[in-house]
Amino acid sequence: MKIRNRVLTAILLTALVLTSLTLPAFADEDTDNYVAAHWKFQNEEGYYTGSVEEDNLRFIDLTGNGNDLEVCFEGNGDQLDIFEWDEGATVGEDGVYSTKSSLRFGNTWEKALSVDPYDASQTEYSGAYVSGKYFQTVNGALLNNVDNTTGWTVEIIFKIDEEWNNNYNRYTGLFSRQGVVESQDEPAFSMALTELIGGGTQDGYIGREGTTGLQYVHVDVNENKTNHERKNGEIYAEEWIHYMVTSDGYWLDVYVNGENVLSMAENNEIYITDSLFSWEVGVGRKLGTDKATMNPKHPEGLIRRLFCGSMAEIRFTMNYMDIEDSLLYGENALENNKQTEAPTEEVTEAPTDEVTEAPTETPTEAPTETPTDAPATEAPTETPTSGCGSVLGVSMAALLTAVAAAVALRKKE
Repeated sequence: MKIRNRVLTAILLTALVLTSLTLPAFADEDTDNYVAAHWKFQNEEGYYTGSVEEDNLRFIDLTGNGNDLEVCFEGNGDQLDIFEWDEGATVGEDGVYSTKSSLRFGNTWEKALSVDPYDASQTEYSGAYVSGKYFQTVNGALLNNVDNTTGWTVEIIFKIDEEWNNNYNRYTGLFSRQGVVESQDEPAFSMALTELIGGGTQDGYIGREGTTGLQYVHVDVNENKTNHERKNGEIYAEEWIHYMVTSDGYWLDVYVNGENVLSMAENNEIYITDSLFSWEVGVGRKLGTDKATMNPKHPEGLIRRLFCGSMAEIRFTMNYMDIEDSLLYGENALENNKQTEAPTEEVTEAPTDEVTEAPTETPTEAPTETPTDAPATEAPTETPTSGCGSVLGVSMAALLTAVAAAVALRKKE
């Protein structure tokens, strides 16, 4: 009996300690624009740990609030080299925003084909069989619980790649909330890309002449959906974009490179389907419950699309923000030319590899036939898998389960 009590006590203490490490609290902040999370996808010491060559890449939340991003893979993505350092971002005619580097997400159709031979008849859902990588906030990140009843602002600085393929990468999320709302078959929040609008190749690659658009999806606590697709302001490959959505809780504004492209009244509280779900970068999801698919049907939603392009920065700010206070203008823009102080926690040195240039040519070999739902080749020998890192290697759900089990055993005694 004494041994059991000691074991149970050890489990409880370990769970409490690890939980305290993975559940940071936002600092008390009375300012109008309090930055809740901030990630710079740049090859600067203090911005990240791990390396682009491994599956341990992790981007530090520069606010110190603990909302770090960890790398995840889907399908056979763990077999692929997806990430590499890219050229710096420049936004605005006068280059008002600029960085020295960015991170390229190489989730290309060609790479997927190299590890995913399969039969198109095995999936009914277009895009429901992908292999690649993306990022999500770590288990226990404070941002995972925030519903933003008083408003919020999300800014993303990105570009799409010439190898972006309409049949493989369309409708991918740039920054999204995990958890698909069943009544709407949409994530509760997603800033995403649309499909190919014009141009492109016969095999679906956007190339230099093709264009796509931007999508904003939001489902509020009453399960009302906003789905705005901007198709009258096309985006070209290799063009850096500052995409900003801002809300005061009742009114919403959307900006693209400083231009106000949408203003509307909206209940902007974000529907939290599960507080254990994360925010994620570079992935699009649907329910997929009534479809035959090859990718796993996760509780967070079926992964359909992955991002192909480069990211420079994402910032999540509490409350409404004027465009003049965004990353695009003034001191905020100039600050990106400097290296900020590293977080107080220990981080590893940034890789010393030289920054590589973004691809300037479309793939020399295209699929033998235009993929519609999925490419038709040989079926895989194994079912695709998926996975992510975790804080200290421990899942928050597992911690909570261990605590509950320990408490239950003590009650029995």
